Amino acid sequence: CGGRWFSASPIYSQHTMGDKRKFERFFKLGDTVVASVFAPIQFPPAPVIMFKQCSGMSLSNASVTVGSLTLIATGSLISADPDRVIVKRVVLSGHPFKVNRRHAVVRYMFFEPDDIRWFKPVELRTKWGRRGHITEPLGTHGHMK
Repeated sequence: CGGRWFSASPIYSQHTMGDKRKFERFFKLGDTVVASVFAPIQFPPAPVIMFKQCSGMSLSNASVTVGSLTLIATGSLISADPDRVIVKRVVLSGHPFKVNRRHAVVRYMFFEPDDIRWFKPVELRTKWGRRGHITEPLGTHGHMK
């Protein structure tokens, strides 16, 4: 009975067989990527066509399109998996507040003690190569030791 049309802002990730997929911000011509969206349920192997809505005038294949849609990708539906994990690498930065011999107090990296406890197992690294772990949150303003 025809295709389903909806507007979405997909996030892109690698197409791997592991349980975690890396978030892709940019990709090269010819790369295979997976676009993830919240959308009405559709079952595989349904064909997918992605369009970009052009505003204003643009030149596409020697023809001018004004305020219309431009084809940007084609593919097929892989699965309707709500448990797909997409990992995005983020660089957190903070400022040393107080430095002792073997300990340092860092501020402006987190603003809640719960966030500090969440990242406690993660190893921290400085731009000079010094490594360490979070031992405890200090106070209620996001300082940590």
